[in-house]
Amino acid sequence: IGPSCYICEGATIDNSIIFDYSRIGAGVQLVEKLVFGRYCVDKEGDHIDLQEAALDWLITDARRQDLVEPSPQQKAMAELLGTDLTQAS
Repeated sequence: IGPSCYICEGATIDNSIIFDYSRIGAGVQLVEKLVFGRYCVDKEGDHIDLQEAALDWLITDARRQDLVEPSPQQKAMAELLGTDLTQAS
């Protein structure tokens, strides 16, 4: 886990590399992932652009000041992903 990262309560990080200034939201589960900038990459090299996929409210830059409460749609997506948003951030 790089410097200036913020890992919210309830997040799980296992065998992963988290680059500087990453914010990992409450309940996010990262197993064997590489997180840098707006990308999350698994061990096979498959990646997701978190901003393009509208998931940058779960994993984002810790320096962002514009974080807002997740919308009902985002909460539903989090539930489908198994992410617990009830944890304090």
